[in-house]
Amino acid sequence: MNRELAGGVAGRPQACIWTNAVSNLRVIDAATLGYETGGRTYVNRLRAPCHGLNPASAILLDVHAPRYCRGDRFRALETGSAVAGPVCVLGDWVPLTRR
Repeated sequence: MNRELAGGVAGRPQACIWTNAVSNLRVIDAATLGYETGGRTYVNRLRAPCHGLNPASAILLDVHAPRYCRGDRFRALETGSAVAGPVCVLGDWVPLTRR
């Protein structure tokens, strides 16, 4: 597990989380995204690892509401590339509380 997530206590998984106008969505590793809002961290373990996804990747989300939900699709854009990677799918969002 990523060092920044270590020590967190997982809460009940959620299908969707509300987002704000400024995205705090970030890549943790090829199979995990993180989102911070209001002092809380949410972790999304993707349904499958996403080829080309790394902490330096830009994320191109295909969402139509102010929420990120299980099943929403996205693609990773690798640094220096003009071609997005394969379609990846979000899983559940798990809130983490620091101990």
